[in-house]
Amino acid sequence: MVTRLGISKEPPEGSEGPTYLTRLAFLVGLATILFVNLAVAQPTGDWGGRWDTYWRDGEARMLLQRQGDAVSGTYEPGRGRIEGRIEDKVLRGSWYQDGTSGSIVFALAEDGQSFTGRFVDGEYWNGMRVPEAAGSTEAIVLRDTPRAVFRSLVYLANAAVYEGDISAVNASDGLLLYDGGPTDVRDKRRRRRLLWTVLDVSTFRVYDAPRLIEGDDASFTIGPAAGSFQYTIRFRKIGDSWFVVVPSASDLRRDLDDMAWAQD
Repeated sequence: MVTRLGISKEPPEGSEGPTYLTRLAFLVGLATILFVNLAVAQPTGDWGGRWDTYWRDGEARMLLQRQGDAVSGTYEPGRGRIEGRIEDKVLRGSWYQDGTSGSIVFALAEDGQSFTGRFVDGEYWNGMRVPEAAGSTEAIVLRDTPRAVFRSLVYLANAAVYEGDISAVNASDGLLLYDGGPTDVRDKRRRRRLLWTVLDVSTFRVYDAPRLIEGDDASFTIGPAAGSFQYTIRFRKIGDSWFVVVPSASDLRRDLDDMAWAQD
């Protein structure tokens, strides 16, 4: 079976079953939601719960807790932190991540299901509440063989890129090992998306990925159906778990350029 990112929707082995997240549809929908009360709306002014949030070049699943007028929480990927206080329906405070911080202003919609906001020097940071019944993609993360981790990555990248599932972004990050170590969260995001693009333009069979391996390193090649370029997916084992190795952003860009040239 030929598996291509964005086409294959089969879950990983053992499961019940990277343009990137589509922000245009979200922003248009958000503008509408801000003025429409939903029948299942949370209590007005309730900031607590899970939020899928988006800004110009990123996204994160945020978990907030409220105690009186104080709100605190975290967001992933990136191990970020939020602290602030509520004034009417406006949350004012700060974000903290990678040793840096900045101010935030979030305004809650009338129905309590979304917010619009700004951070740093006016960049937008908007969010939509995640329904309590929404499932988690953490069970999709399998690392016992190179094939299992690759299959998990393809499944999660599909969910993140084409379905806008931020929990899939978080889960996929747990499958990746950044060669040389990432410089910061933006570097991780950039490299993760470039790797997803490599997968997206390639045609491959998941079952060609190695399964039973002696040693701590493995690899297999993928590439566009039309063209001679072959990209090598590398795997590395740490403890009992396998990870997909992510090259530097410059190496990934070069490989994508080579792919394009090979198809001309």
